[in-house]
Amino acid sequence: MRVRAGALLGAPQGLQGKALDHWLDSRDKEQAGGFTTRSQAAGEAKNLTQMQQAAERLHDWTARRLGERR
Repeated sequence: MRVRAGALLGAPQGLQGKALDHWLDSRDKEQAGGFTTRSQAAGEAKNLTQMQQAAERLHDWTARRLGERR
C-alpha cells in the first residue's frame, strides 16, 4: 500500500520504507502520521473485519489526498 500510495501521490522516486512513510505523512495537513497510523492498523489487524476496516481507512486517506492534488 505504501508504494502504491506513493506512486499515486507523486512521491519522489527512490523513497522507500520509513522515508516514504514520512513523505506520505507530510501530505496530510489534518493529522500528523495519518498514513502511518492507518498502515500500522492494517498490519496489526487480528481478523478479517479489522483488516477490512483498516484497508477502507487507507483507501479513504489516499482518495482524499488525490482529491487535494486536483
